[in-house]
Amino acid sequence: MLCIAALGIHAWHQAEQGAIAARAAAEAAERQRATAMRERHGERDCADCPEMLVLPRGSFQMGSPAAKEGPQRRVAIDYAVSLAKYEVTRGEFEAFARATGYLPARDAQLPDRPTDHWRRPGFEQTDRHPVVNVTWQDAAAYVAWLRKITGGNYRLPSEAEWEYAARAGTTTQRFWGDGSDEACRYANVGDVLFAKTLTGVKGNLGLFHCTDGHAFTAPVGAFQPNPWGFHDMLGNAQEWLLDCWFDSHAGAPVNGAARLDGDCYRRVLRGGSWASGSDGTRVADRVRELVGYTQPFIGFRVARVD
Repeated sequence: MLCIAALGIHAWHQAEQGAIAARAAAEAAERQRATAMRERHGERDCADCPEMLVLPRGSFQMGSPAAKEGPQRRVAIDYAVSLAKYEVTRGEFEAFARATGYLPARDAQLPDRPTDHWRRPGFEQTDRHPVVNVTWQDAAAYVAWLRKITGGNYRLPSEAEWEYAARAGTTTQRFWGDGSDEACRYANVGDVLFAKTLTGVKGNLGLFHCTDGHAFTAPVGAFQPNPWGFHDMLGNAQEWLLDCWFDSHAGAPVNGAARLDGDCYRRVLRGGSWASGSDGTRVADRVRELVGYTQPFIGFRVARVD
């Protein structure tokens, strides 16, 4: 009788363990399915929040042989982080401004500039265009608002996160390859239409000899995404990042973190814009500007640590 009872207990224990394993496998499968859906379609934390895509964990070779873009090194993104599928739109920034009454600080160098200068870029836009004419401070205020209303850990992307997402597993100058002739199929860049707006400007500006259909900003998502589903990583609006400026990648973190030990009065911009030529429309290109600087080709996208 004791043997029979023992066998019964053993069988029950095996069945219970099997049920636990089955539940764990089902939960893991559901997490994978949910992650895959988020990666394909994105998710929002609120109706007016940016649509986010999960970055796959991995590593990549960051930078280029150029002095300010090197030294090249292996960087690992081994943590859960999402980036916005699109650049922050004018409509999304408008929702923030209306909810908070936000007005940018007046530019000391341009005291007559309207404080809502992002509403007046100098050309027509809709709510689906990227917000431009924003400073790094404007972008920082926006992500602070997202953190407050959602409880999510929003911030600007680090240089490493941005380049990892922009490359999307590729190793070429642009996610579509090293050539520039096909740029207008993939990005809103400094093209023939833009060149026609440059009355009186002479010299070789390195612009693209193609037509992308937009002299200025284009609605987000108007061009093909890169292999990971991100739109406008190159072109449309140049994007503010979290990193302080340093003249090279020497000594920069290799774990995906932002560099915060350089010139923090100047921050990094990446990706080029609707006014950028071929050199500025490369995944490794990086430039700097003062945190209070803005132009009608400067915008941003957000990151969220998950």
